[in-house]
Formats: sequence, C-alpha cells, structure tokens
Amino acid sequence: MNSSPDVLPQTIGTLSPTAETPRSHGAIGWHAIGLLAGLAIFGIAAVVLFHILSEISWASLQSSIGLVPLADIAVAAGFTMISYAALCGYDLLALRHLRVEGIGVLRTAFPAFIAHAFSFMLGFGVLSGGAVRLRLYGDAGASPGKVAQIGITSAFIFWTGLAAVGAGALTLAPTIAGS
Repeated sequence: MNSSPDVLPQTIGTLSPTAETPRSHGAIGWHAIGLLAGLAIFGIAAVVLFHILSEISWASLQSSIGLVPLADIAVAAGFTMISYAALCGYDLLALRHLRVEGIGVLRTAFPAFIAHAFSFMLGFGVLSGGAVRLRLYGDAGASPGKVAQIGITSAFIFWTGLAAVGAGALTLAPTIAGS
C-alpha cells in the first residue's frame, strides 16, 4: 500500500451536485418542520371550523340561502368576476411595466387569480400570494427577484386604485365620512 500524500483518492473533498449529504439520525430537517407546522395549523383551523359550524343547522342554512333572491346572487357573482379580472389586470400591468418577457395574458391570468384568491382567503398577501406567484411565475421562467417585483408592483397598483376610488367617493359624497 502506497502511503504517499500524492496518491489520495480523487473523491475526497468533492461531492457531485446531486449527491445528498448525510444527516445525523436525530436531526429533523426544515422540510419536516414545515410539514408539521402546516399540519398543526390545519388541525387547529379544522377544530375551530367544526365548533363554529356546530352552531349552525342545515335547515337554517337552507332557509337563509332561500331568502336571498337569485338575481342578487347573479349580480354578486358577476361583480366578483369583474373584480378578479381587474386584479389579474394588475399583474398584467406589473409584468408589462417590469418588461418581463415570455409571460402572456393567459399565462398571467391563472397565477394572478390564484395569488389574489390565496391573499384574500389567508391574509398577509405578501407571503401567501407571493408564494403562489413564486411557484407559478417561476415555472414560467421569471426569477425570484422579478416575482417579488411583480407582487409589489401589483399591490401598489391595487392600493393606488383603492385610494383613487375612495377619494372619488368622498369627493362626490363628503357626508359619508362624517356618518
């Protein structure tokens, strides 16, 4: 056996990019922690939802829904569609403003719709909507930095529009603010 320092195995100190590094048996990875946290939050939400829904009977729900005219439901659904189309337009404007290439109107509509739906449903839109945008726009080729810029620009457009509508409403009916 040659003990010369020049004859060392070539694999010492090098790992292939796909090689996994060994973990100690007692360590829990971040993936497992995230999974456990997600399951815990889901479990807590399920228990809370169960307690809230246990106070509502199926008969009272049906009678309450029956009191709402079908025309009102249709108008509400129409305005909801218009609202989400506008929200998708904010992402499209952000993509155009940031000059992101390769993501067209149809490729923008789905991620924007899902990101806004998650933002409104879960709250804290930067995190929830941003994660959805990162996944879906990232699959379309946008870098994480561009995805963050898209989310920030879209939020800025939304709040600018909201401020403009609020200012217009208060200008047309200033007594609303006092009541």
